[in-house]
Amino acid sequence: MILLAPALLSVIVGYLRKGRLAGLIGIRLRGVWCVLLAFGLEASTGLLKGWFPDLFPRFMWAECLLQYGLLFAFILLNGRHWTVAVMGIGILLNFLVMILNGGRMPVSPAVLADPWNAGLIERIESGDIPEYIIMHGGEPLWFLGDVIRIPFRWAGYASIGDAVLAVGVSALIQKGMILGRPKHAGGGNARSEKPRAVAADGGGGGANTR
Repeated sequence: MILLAPALLSVIVGYLRKGRLAGLIGIRLRGVWCVLLAFGLEASTGLLKGWFPDLFPRFMWAECLLQYGLLFAFILLNGRHWTVAVMGIGILLNFLVMILNGGRMPVSPAVLADPWNAGLIERIESGDIPEYIIMHGGEPLWFLGDVIRIPFRWAGYASIGDAVLAVGVSALIQKGMILGRPKHAGGGNARSEKPRAVAADGGGGGANTR
């Protein structure tokens, strides 16, 4: 969800710059299925936990490796695009903090202080939400965890890696939309010159008949 707002904002800016979403096709990204599988795996964590309760959160590291392995494959396939490379930096930052914490993202209790997050700390600590752990101090690379509070219910909290990833996604959308911008190279000038030429010829002919 944290990427949704920057992506939508980037689309709006792209249209203001007379871009088109269809231009994203021109970037020719490879291995998009890797991203879809990775997000599908993340979305299915709750379902997998219900099927295999003894495996979560103890083996979250295995899901983390598989999920981020798919994302890194996408980055390697498309690293020639600087926008994708920026996304890769954000993904790497998130991966490092998660894998060093058992495949779970550390989240600061301070960012969960909003009323709509009531009870979330208890659910995380009980393992009901296995993707996260609450920071108690001393977690490896804790500063790369979810330490950024976003005061909107639909967003909540984010990490430095999420912020870098959002920059890369927004830049990719901008690049694609500008590629799709309609081109009017010289069309207007060519049309405007022709009538002038005709008018000039007509004027000259009239002068000769006198």
